[in-house]
Amino acid sequence: MVALKYWIAWRFGMGCGGCLISNTFVVTAAHCVVDTLEGSYFKPRLWAVRVGACDLANPFEKIIEYGIEQVIMHSKFNRRILANDIALIKTNMPISFNAHVSPICLPTDAMFFNQDFVGKPAVVLGWGRTRYGGPLSHVLKEAILPIVSLEKCRKSYSTVFRGFELTDGVICAGNGSADACQSDSGGPLIFQENRDGALVSSLVGIVSFGKECNNPEYPGVYTRVVSYMDWILNNTGLEMLRMFFVNLFKNIIVLLILKDLDTFAQHIINYREHFCYTPSGEIGACTSLKYCPEIVNLFTRVHPNMAKRYSMESQRVCGNQITPDQYPLVCCTIIVKSNNNEDLTVTTPTTTTTTATSTTSSTTTTTKKPKNDSSSRSIANETYTSCDTPDFQSGFCKPLENCPELFNKLRRNSEDEEFKKYLRLSHTLCGEEKTIVCCPEINIKNILNNRYNNASQRYNKLPSEEEGCGLVNLSTTKIVDGDDSEIGAWPWMALIGYDPWSVRPFRCGGTLVSAQHVITAAHCIRHDLSFVRLGEYDLTNETETEHMDVNVVKYSIHPQFGKNRRSDMAVLLLEKIVTFSDLIAPICMPTSSHLRSKSYVNTMPYVAGWGYTSQGGATSPILKQVQLPVLENEVCRRIYTTLMPHSSAQEYDESVICAGFVVGGKDTCKGDSGGPLMIPELYKGITRYYLIGVVSYGHGCGQAPGIYISTQYWMDWIIEQISTM
Repeated sequence: MVALKYWIAWRFGMGCGGCLISNTFVVTAAHCVVDTLEGSYFKPRLWAVRVGACDLANPFEKIIEYGIEQVIMHSKFNRRILANDIALIKTNMPISFNAHVSPICLPTDAMFFNQDFVGKPAVVLGWGRTRYGGPLSHVLKEAILPIVSLEKCRKSYSTVFRGFELTDGVICAGNGSADACQSDSGGPLIFQENRDGALVSSLVGIVSFGKECNNPEYPGVYTRVVSYMDWILNNTGLEMLRMFFVNLFKNIIVLLILKDLDTFAQHIINYREHFCYTPSGEIGACTSLKYCPEIVNLFTRVHPNMAKRYSMESQRVCGNQITPDQYPLVCCTIIVKSNNNEDLTVTTPTTTTTTATSTTSSTTTTTKKPKNDSSSRSIANETYTSCDTPDFQSGFCKPLENCPELFNKLRRNSEDEEFKKYLRLSHTLCGEEKTIVCCPEINIKNILNNRYNNASQRYNKLPSEEEGCGLVNLSTTKIVDGDDSEIGAWPWMALIGYDPWSVRPFRCGGTLVSAQHVITAAHCIRHDLSFVRLGEYDLTNETETEHMDVNVVKYSIHPQFGKNRRSDMAVLLLEKIVTFSDLIAPICMPTSSHLRSKSYVNTMPYVAGWGYTSQGGATSPILKQVQLPVLENEVCRRIYTTLMPHSSAQEYDESVICAGFVVGGKDTCKGDSGGPLMIPELYKGITRYYLIGVVSYGHGCGQAPGIYISTQYWMDWIIEQISTM
């Protein structure tokens, strides 16, 4: 059972349900996900899927949430009559199975196609309302419903859908004694049967709609899963998993013995680590750039800045080494080496990294053409086929020594008999060739954890004024009105970077507050958060400043975020300690009791960012700056409780700052989120800048004052995070 998490009106909420059918796919109702990928203030945005949950109100439950990589709706979904009400959600990483999290069986057996199950009991699950118009249940509920004939169901709904008739793509259940209700949508209707002494659950329906709840005249209508099996299998590639799921539930997995376990031990003794992880998280091998067309050709397919950053990161994981023929070593998943006498010539920009600078030039690279033109996943010319591991993760069949996750575990626990059984089954799944096993794909969360665990140094305090925080070039003009800033005007400005393959890798701002920490808005934390860029000025110019990209290894979101809008704040930990310069330096924080309690009403602090220049306009490639007046919080309270009637007056207490123009004018906008609200203060006769607020939200752009989260109010929490991360 899966709960869908949405972001709406600046808070999180659990809405529809769903059902886990593999380690990467959830099936749900299409009406639960239509128009939810972008969202707006008044429309929900699908944020994550929660697995392992029972009591949604219990903060101590061991639940896990996974981000959304893709939503696939049925192409013929009709939202007016809810026809073809089915959709798939693909998670951003494989879901780990355990006693509380596992996939349901799909109805692929012949009996599901040949029987209508009328009169037989089915189980419906959900956290929906306990009665029509009543409260939601925070505890997962279940109800047993009888299957109702389609003819009876059509007759019941003939007065509801005039001119339309329920199709064979639905199944109906319920007699008024129990029913699914509001917010149960997308959840499962389950048929259970005893197979060889084991109770096996199969997904037969998806909660779609009904008329009120528990109405004996109107059974609940469910999407009939068996009618969409071809669509599900075509969009998920789960054709080979049906029997595997059934065998798992019946506990009849046959463990075959590997032909020669001694071979594994020999590989352990002779093993030499030659693999690497690419910046996108795939397993690769370090090779010369000239043998890696996936990086060489990258410069012709994406923005040069993105290609350069990916190439440099790929070189870094291979030690920034240069081959004897002066090509950099890169981490590559598809290697093209010499197989015959024909040359493959590619003309493209290539990136060479030296200790001091990075240069880009147009180079003609000549490599050998492979014997065939087919693209395959290979390392050192070995082609790998895809597979599914015994615990249902996606993977590739490859030699054990090329699978660091399994190989290192065997090396650490060579006497673990349970793990040896797992290896034998993994070996069997790949055809029992030599030492081939099904190697799971790399988990991005593990990469972040490894980054964090391998970071050699920690910087766990805020810099003081004596240590040079908050200083800028004194010649910089600070009277601004939404104009371009000057280079070096705001050396603590940070860009929050996400998926490096994205056309727009930067979507939020942030502020450098120490040599290893950046503060941003909590709503800027996404599943594809990757790095922070410092020292940037013009995003279209690679030479105007020597900016740097630093990986994010850990983040801390304020624990109250999602419950209210007053705590929209997060702290990021960077992979390494940053060296300060004229273009990269930390801002001061209001740590003293005097600054913590100071009111900035009627002052004119500064805001800076690369966000949109107007509502519906375009982002700015150059860092812009503006001064805004700080208003009494009562002003924002009156404005926003009128604009957003569901908001409470308590949301505009001293934890937020109200800044901007009541009648509109200069303002922050989309893309500025997480950026700083900065104020100059004299400290021992020298002007320094202090971070007093974090850009959170507003109403449009320039249409009302904006809301900024107060660092003064949350200073104790900030200091605690920086000292313990």
